[in-house]
Amino acid sequence: MISKIPFLLTFLICFGSFSQNNIKFEIITLGNKYSVEEISYAFTNADLCGYYKQDSNTEFILDDSSVIRLKNKEYLVQNSIILNSDCFDVKSIKSDQEIWRISNSVLVCERYKSNAKYLNN
Repeated sequence: MISKIPFLLTFLICFGSFSQNNIKFEIITLGNKYSVEEISYAFTNADLCGYYKQDSNTEFILDDSSVIRLKNKEYLVQNSIILNSDCFDVKSIKSDQEIWRISNSVLVCERYKSNAKYLNN
């Protein structure tokens, strides 16, 4: 039984490292309205092309104060995550002018508190 413990620990460390490398975003702060699962589902299924940056990370602030950071192009390339080159934007997005929320498992951006844009596949 003891000989299985080092093998199991090595497997878990390697598997955990591998699974982390496929992530295009990171939850920095969890608010009080959405669970980790709800945020992960919404961001995994959202079409975020144009929000990825070449050399900086885009942060989304949800209506419950959750903060989610999209990984930049350098990180994605280093971790073999392939996105269309059109997905990377060079201009800055004014996130303070946007209100983000999750509705029915879909990430919703309301710009200037009007004209909701639904980001899903």
